Amino acid sequence: QLQYALGSVLYLKGHLPDAASHLAESVRLQPQQAASYYYLALIARDQGQDAEAIEKLQSLLKQYPEHAPSCEALGELLMRARQYPEAESNLKKAVHLDPKSVKANYQLGLLLSRMGQKEEADKQLALAKSLRVEDEKTSHLQLRLLDPEQ
Repeated sequence: QLQYALGSVLYLKGHLPDAASHLAESVRLQPQQAASYYYLALIARDQGQDAEAIEKLQSLLKQYPEHAPSCEALGELLMRARQYPEAESNLKKAVHLDPKSVKANYQLGLLLSRMGQKEEADKQLALAKSLRVEDEKTSHLQLRLLDPEQ
């Protein structure tokens, strides 16, 4: 879908108002597409509208409860708002849905640390670090496949 593609690229480039416009059009044309709603929530977050972002992510997760990136983003926002039990629930769900997510594992480790669960936090942060190293190795391997001269 062209509107989604434009919106997501504009978001990644930091052009938030233009991205929001294209993503809103994407939602109008394809209301069942979770990714457009997700990026609209990230735009709200990036514009300092955490309450709106939380609301958008909660709404998205009612329709798409298995959308791991939304669970992670919501957990991170709830942690920022010091709503630790709700943040923990969302971050654990994100890790369950996508066990190799560096960001979800890292955010869960940070949260556990803030909650005073040092041993669990250390384990989670170590896991996130090992996943990051694994990601870097995989990325390097993929680059070598694309350019065998490297």
